[in-house]
Order: sequence, then structure tokens, then C-alpha cells
Amino acid sequence: MSNFDSLCDQSAPHVIADADALWRATMDVATSRTPTKHLPVAVCSNCEGSGWECYGIGRGDPHFRVCPECGNPEGYECP
Repeated sequence: MSNFDSLCDQSAPHVIADADALWRATMDVATSRTPTKHLPVAVCSNCEGSGWECYGIGRGDPHFRVCPECGNPEGYECP
């Protein structure tokens, strides 16, 4: 049982934790879990996963082209 769990134990109602003890326990839990590896980005940063890049020609109407970065790997239709 971690320090945080012992402070939040419902079976011991006579134990009252002060604010400093709660802060220390919270920081203990927060710092004990570190990511073990870097997770890859799930979507393309250029088109945000839509497969199409939006561009304008200056007339207020959007135009779309296949994303040059990912190439629309899912085969989505043009919006």
C-alpha cells in the first residue's frame, strides 16, 4: 500500500491527514510512474488524420488535395 492509499483508507476514519501529508503522498504517486517508452503520434500532423490537406486559392472556397506527408493511407474520400 502506498503512502497515498494509507491516507485515503476508509477503514481508518480516526486518521485525519493534514494538507502537507496529502501533498507529499500525491507527489509520491505522481513521480513513481514514468513513461517507459515514447508512444508514436497516432495521426498525421499535417492533415490531422483526414488524409486530405486543405488549401485556398484566394476566393474564400477551400480546395483539397491528398496530403503530401502521409498520402491518405486510409483512402478517405475528398471532403
